[in-house]
Amino acid sequence: MFLWPQFCVAHVMDSTQFRSSPLLMPCIGKDSKFRFLGWFDPPMCDRAKAIIPSLLKSMNNLKLSVKELEDEIRNLRFYLKMAVKEIEDEVCKLKLYLW
Repeated sequence: MFLWPQFCVAHVMDSTQFRSSPLLMPCIGKDSKFRFLGWFDPPMCDRAKAIIPSLLKSMNNLKLSVKELEDEIRNLRFYLKMAVKEIEDEVCKLKLYLW
């Protein structure tokens, strides 16, 4: 037979919304086998439901832009190395020509 724990409700301050949120805590006595906490998250408000998708979309767009810029930097470094190699080759040719 499984026994469900008895829960007490404690209120904790939610720093993101500046309101009290209930926290379900087991009423732990000396003989209790239940040693865990359970959270009760209240449903999101309509404003959060409207704002969060656009924030996620903006974040994903920014991540894509960062990836594209990192790829461009990688390509520019490659072309820079190739240009430096060509310049070094020309310098060697000129040194041989001047000697």
